[in-house]
Order: sequence, then C-alpha cells, then structure tokens
Amino acid sequence: MQPEPEILARHRDGATISLQLRIPADLIHFRGHFPGFPLLPGVVQVDWAILLARRCFDLPGNFQRLSALKFMRVLQPGAEVTLLLEQHAAGELRFRYQEHGQVCSSGRIFFSHGA
Repeated sequence: MQPEPEILARHRDGATISLQLRIPADLIHFRGHFPGFPLLPGVVQVDWAILLARRCFDLPGNFQRLSALKFMRVLQPGAEVTLLLEQHAAGELRFRYQEHGQVCSSGRIFFSHGA
C-alpha cells in the first residue's frame, strides 16, 4: 500500500471535490528530501491527486500528460491542506493544493481512453 494523506473532511459540489488533508509527518518521501527542511515532492502531490480523483470520479484509464504544472509553496510534514479536484470534459482533471488560503501547487492532468 502506498503512503497517503489522512483525509479529514470531504465535500462535493457537482464536478468539484474539496478534500481536507493532513500530510503524515512520517512519510518515507520526506527522508532525504531535504535534510533539515523536509518537503513533499511534487511527484507525490501529482500522484495523490490522481489517486484521490480516481476514487471520486469516473476517470478514463490511461494517464496521458500533465499541463500547467506549478509549484508555488512547499508542503511540509504535518501540514493540513485543501486539495481541490475538478473534473472537466475530455478526460481533464484540474487539481490545486492550498494551505491557509494560499495556492501551493496546481496543474491539469489529462487521461485518454485508448490503449
């Protein structure tokens, strides 16, 4: 089982899901990333967005590409954040992590139906 954030609350409004998350302080991803200033790697943020979105939405099966990927603020051990997931037409998922109302990271993930 892969490490996951703790889900504190969940709210759905149509094609938008808002998840309140706590980032576990003991994640293996913090080891060596970086000593003295641990932060959650961007690849883990994207992975969690896909993992949690698949539980909430009927997404096509195949990851195709990322677009408009931005990392503005670091996410650290124990942080409580909001993950907004928005399902759009044509296999597009938009995600945004926020902490204290400030955007930490965001992007668009595209899925395809083909093999």
